[in-house]
Amino acid sequence: MRAVLKATNENWGLTRAGDWKRTEFEIDQNGHLHIKVYFLHPVVDTSVEVSAGDISSIKENLEEIVTNPPDSVPMACDGEAWSFKAYDDTGRLIFKWKLSHIYGLDPLESIGKILDSYIPEYEEPEYTEEEIEDYIIQYTKEYS
Repeated sequence: MRAVLKATNENWGLTRAGDWKRTEFEIDQNGHLHIKVYFLHPVVDTSVEVSAGDISSIKENLEEIVTNPPDSVPMACDGEAWSFKAYDDTGRLIFKWKLSHIYGLDPLESIGKILDSYIPEYEEPEYTEEEIEDYIIQYTKEYS
């Protein structure tokens, strides 16, 4: 099924190796939302149905941000960053927001809150020092 919205929320705050990294969201044409929450590894990988009211709110907020795009990207030193890609019914990209802060951008903040509300409760993983060291070594190799 074709995606109508893809979003990523990343932790740009001061973190330790085992902290929350990012959450990925993808809504398809039927209103199914696929959610993945990552720490060192995915801890949530699930799909849920988005309510008609929330789909309507997301569409309204997307229309608002497309019609009135921001003049600049909010600047911040840490916190959460978001990226968004929205598609029309034919699969054509109608909106793209590169990974950055969304503070003060009400339509994007509203979409983020709606998406976050569908994340199921989960237990934060605890990692051993060895697991964290292995992750850091793997990450360093991938990005060196």
